[in-house]
Amino acid sequence: MSRQAGINRTTRRVTLRTASVRRTVVAALVAGACGAAAGSAQAAPQVDNLTQGTHDKTALVGGGVELAPALNQTFDAPPPADWVKPWVTPGGGAPASGGIVSVDRARLDTGVPGAAGTSVAYKATFGKEAFQHLGFGVDFDADTRWAIFSTLNTSDSIYARVNVGAGDVLQKKLDGVLPDTAHDFRIDWTTTGFVFYVDGLEVARHVVVMPVTPSALTAQASDVLAATAPNPEVPLKIDSMSVRKATAGTYTSKVFDAGSFRVASIAFTPLATTPASTAIAYQTRTSADNVNWSAWGPASATKPARYFQYKATLTTNDVAVTPRLTKATVDFKLQTVQPSPGAGTGGGGTTNTPPADKTKPRIAIPREADVTSRGKVRMLLECPGTERFCIVGLKLKWKGKTVASKGKTIDGGDSAYITPKLSKAARRKLAKAGKLKVVVKLTVTDAAGNVKKSSKGIWLYPV
Repeated sequence: MSRQAGINRTTRRVTLRTASVRRTVVAALVAGACGAAAGSAQAAPQVDNLTQGTHDKTALVGGGVELAPALNQTFDAPPPADWVKPWVTPGGGAPASGGIVSVDRARLDTGVPGAAGTSVAYKATFGKEAFQHLGFGVDFDADTRWAIFSTLNTSDSIYARVNVGAGDVLQKKLDGVLPDTAHDFRIDWTTTGFVFYVDGLEVARHVVVMPVTPSALTAQASDVLAATAPNPEVPLKIDSMSVRKATAGTYTSKVFDAGSFRVASIAFTPLATTPASTAIAYQTRTSADNVNWSAWGPASATKPARYFQYKATLTTNDVAVTPRLTKATVDFKLQTVQPSPGAGTGGGGTTNTPPADKTKPRIAIPREADVTSRGKVRMLLECPGTERFCIVGLKLKWKGKTVASKGKTIDGGDSAYITPKLSKAARRKLAKAGKLKVVVKLTVTDAAGNVKKSSKGIWLYPV
């Protein structure tokens, strides 16, 4: 009799039989670097969610591992106070709302210095107003140094401009790139000058050597002048800004554990994107005791053992572009030893087939949860340390109807927020009443296919 793994609709159900036990496992089998040996049983694949590894010049950005940016700023909250340098007081500032900062008669100085080999990028909208700037600079005065996108002294054009000091300015008007339209702007500072990009396309290139002494140029944005009456004030709006310098970095994964059984082979399958001029190289190692490890080597040469770890080295020849590791799957295939003719009859035969796991995974449901201004419920759940992982399916019901649902995989011993989004009707009721009682329906599946279902009434509160 097999057990049914209750998982989300995108997951395949696979039932495998060994010599003396039937095991149900969750997920599709992944073809690996080491083929399955005869007389082996497939253990459940372990998916690395990339949250427990260590980084050397890499970072977890938006759920994927990338080369670490020197700056990666969004504006869900106001920018740091020391970034804001008003040109006029009162009146100048950089308030943030709805994930956008509006730079108005002020300079936004990140303090992150640039140099040859640095790239600065913005998702931004210029206003129809003169003297708005994005890029590297000191203070954007005419006698200081800068490399910027700018409206110059117009309200209907954008220019790529470089000043190496003393008014020695190179500039190019960017045809078809207009204010009042959102674009991705990027400036690459190279050893021979500056290259300007809009929406990923090169639009200007200024060949010049930028002296950086005595003042370092930092990533900035600026709106200098107030609009003249009767025209309304139109600030420079920025969704995000980033600075990148790293050309190489390494991510080392957590340790994967097959359990206390003999391992026949290991399949390692990474999922990544590598744009032109980037690459990711992988190395793996194994251990029988999680103390003494083999040397790092290619995945194709992985020797089977209970413990497994991988290392990803990310490289780029263009600091503005990074490779991205989004997921990795590790499949252990377990050895099974058939009984000898005398097994069970006094003949001395043995078996190494792992015992069946029949324990259902239990996850506690909290009594209450917060709801963000965008309607996302934040519910913290913990997978027991006795499990390899838990596949969680979560539904919230109000008046008998499902008003939110979401699934997530949580590693054993870890906790994670599940963030389903409430329906509009439930959000309106919550906003009106200040709280909302819902019924949580929780389905948890472990690595062996055991399923535990539970439900509980909880209160939701807005934050």
